[in-house]
Amino acid sequence: MLKAEFLRVGQIIRLEGKFYKVISSIYHKATAKMGSMVHTKLRNLETGTIEEKRFSPEEKIEDIIPEHITMQYLYSDEKNYVFMNPDTFEQINLDKEVIGKRGSYLKENMQIPVEFYEGSPLDIIFPEFVEMKIISTGAGLKGQAESTYKEAVLENGITVMVPQFIKTGDLIRVEVETNRYVERVQEKLRG
Repeated sequence: MLKAEFLRVGQIIRLEGKFYKVISSIYHKATAKMGSMVHTKLRNLETGTIEEKRFSPEEKIEDIIPEHITMQYLYSDEKNYVFMNPDTFEQINLDKEVIGKRGSYLKENMQIPVEFYEGSPLDIIFPEFVEMKIISTGAGLKGQAESTYKEAVLENGITVMVPQFIKTGDLIRVEVETNRYVERVQEKLRG
């Protein structure tokens, strides 16, 4: 058990028998009009839905310490993503609803940590950012400030907003949780 004020992004907790992953946790100190509180966004690991919950900073919450096993992503079917343990060749399924939109960033044969609790898979641990190639985008508008954004389609089919200077074929860094453009990736110079 831990106090709500110590909740951190990425932790898994159990509330009313359900498992949740902490997506964000903000501690608001007391003011003259309001007491202290912890405002959280939690992903339900059964349904994949995001829920906002508020806790008293002193409230005790059951934290779960999962086991992490690096697994290989194999494929997806209509309902699940299928992963294989490269050591034992055991395969597991994770429901597409649980993984949600993050699933579009999975690439065949990708090695990714899977969180288990008491032998059951709960979630995957995606990196915060991934590098993706732009497969199509319009030409930049002449005279537009670089802070003006345009649509671009990534190699996984997701559309993101990018600055005017980004062009088809560029490699960019994207925040997985929000599909937000972060920066253009400079291709390493080969000697």
